[in-house]
Amino acid sequence: MRKMGLALLSGLVLVACTSNNNGDDDNGSDSVTPTANGVFPANGFIGRTVRVEVTGDATSWTSAATLSFGTGITVSSVTAASPTDLFADIAIGDGATPGMQDVTVMQGSDTYTLSKAFEVDAPASALMAGTAAQGSIVEVQITDVDVANPFDTTTSTDDDGNTIYPNLALSTPAGVSYLIESVQPFSLVAFLLIDVDAGAGGSIAVESGPQGGNVVETPVGALTIMPRTATAITAGTPTTATYGTALGSTLYSFTPGTAPDVTDLEMTATDLNAQPDVFALPASGHFADWDGFIHSTFGTINTTQGALEYYIYWDETGESSYMYTLAQADVALTTTTAIPDTDVSDATAVTITPPALGTGGDVGNSPSGEQWVKFTVTAGDVGKSIHLVNTGGAAVIFTVYTSLANAGTDTEFDSGEQDYTTTAITTAGTYYVSLAADFFSSTGTDYTLAVYIE
Repeated sequence: MRKMGLALLSGLVLVACTSNNNGDDDNGSDSVTPTANGVFPANGFIGRTVRVEVTGDATSWTSAATLSFGTGITVSSVTAASPTDLFADIAIGDGATPGMQDVTVMQGSDTYTLSKAFEVDAPASALMAGTAAQGSIVEVQITDVDVANPFDTTTSTDDDGNTIYPNLALSTPAGVSYLIESVQPFSLVAFLLIDVDAGAGGSIAVESGPQGGNVVETPVGALTIMPRTATAITAGTPTTATYGTALGSTLYSFTPGTAPDVTDLEMTATDLNAQPDVFALPASGHFADWDGFIHSTFGTINTTQGALEYYIYWDETGESSYMYTLAQADVALTTTTAIPDTDVSDATAVTITPPALGTGGDVGNSPSGEQWVKFTVTAGDVGKSIHLVNTGGAAVIFTVYTSLANAGTDTEFDSGEQDYTTTAITTAGTYYVSLAADFFSSTGTDYTLAVYIE
């Protein structure tokens, strides 16, 4: 491109000289009008610094010349390589306008303008899917077109076995957090988690590079967040609605009623391919404080009487245009039992009376990493199920046994973690539950156990 520009320049000079040879000016001598005639490179990316060359014809430029490339572009280190050749460093800020810009050289009282001579480009583009509104989840696919600065694809694994990208981060507006799903050198997919009280939005950028190293920030563009009001739902009254937009979301609010300790939430959908999710947020409406995440069918959320909750319904599959129902019910746990903060074996299991809330449990203080509770199942409970929920911070694994004789050996029911409902009870008697530390998790050792029969 540069050679072509110089060839054109030579042609222009030749034409000018030929023209002047056909006639003299008033003084009887040939003349060439000083002009600016080229910029190299002729484009740059927002957020980048570029070394540029501006060439002229018959000019008398010096290092005292000043250059302008338009709004949002800062010029520094102007150097004259010759009277017709200037070099400068330009920093293209986030406020620069994409598109063709005029380039102006000012030397003393003389001004030289190259119209639409430098193009400002966005280094990345974003394609968003979902509802960019307060209390929502939005999928964003970012494409990097700046081939000189690919994304850092370094991966690692967290304590739960999930793939993470330690050298990548997103700069997002206030009230917006994110989860990075996948990364390629010139593309990434992430989910934006927008708080219920998020503002109107702002700019998004990708920060790529190791901490303490050379981190490159790639501006992506602006995120506009729509305000919306949550739809109130009532305990015990199913809510039916249409899921109309792929990867869209619906925001609900709920205030628990009479003395609930947990809330049961069940989801059904008319589309067999649907995989609905519900994110439960406390009164703050912030994803950083979320109470729980329920996937596909049903789950239990720790709640407090009279404390506002938000539910965000979202389908990660991309399915749309189907009907769904949310059925919500309060569960009041009328008995609170303290679980000793020590090692508890099957023989010394703590007695609880469902519906109960066992507090003070700590598998970290148990040498065996295990604690036990027991409770009575009556004949009237046969055919029902035992529901166990860990509403504390620790990751524990439940295992349910039908008697002391088989406790620690064979089990009548499979193990469950965090939120577990057994199959139908077939016999009455004293049931035992072991709570074992999940050593693959680092979320602490304290837990709170909710037990009820339903």
